[in-house]
Order: sequence, then structure tokens, then C-alpha cells
Amino acid sequence: MSVEKNSLDKMVGGPAALNEIFATPKKILIEKRLRSAAKSGRVKCADALAIADSLGSEVSLREVGKVADELGIRITACQLGCF
Repeated sequence: MSVEKNSLDKMVGGPAALNEIFATPKKILIEKRLRSAAKSGRVKCADALAIADSLGSEVSLREVGKVADELGIRITACQLGCF
């Protein structure tokens, strides 16, 4: 049985609800830490690095960045000058 994504979105209340259903405990923890560190929708690069480090080897910098993007949180004050 195959359910199209659009019909599944409608059944659970939209894409945001669908993301909540399939969120992993690791992702939820990253989200909480990012929201806590964010000021006006922004997190300093050093703070994002600290979040990844504090969660150990199971969480990559890429994952923290991806979750930040999903939440609409911008990474600022990049230590490499990228942002």
C-alpha cells in the first residue's frame, strides 16, 4: 500500500505535523538547543559548534546546520568568514 506524500500531509495536518511525527530524539534535542541559543532568529557559529560538540560524536556539524535551516535560524559570526 502506497500513500502519496500530499495525502499523508493532509491526514496528519500538514508538513509541519508530519515532521513532528517523524522527528528523532536526536533532532528534537538539536532543535531545543538551537532555539535556546537563538537570539532574534540567529545563532553565532561558535554556539552552533558548541551545540554539536556537546551532543558528542553522534551529531555532526552538518546536522546542526540542517536543523537550523529547517527552523529558519541563521548562523552568524562565522569563524571562517563564510556567513
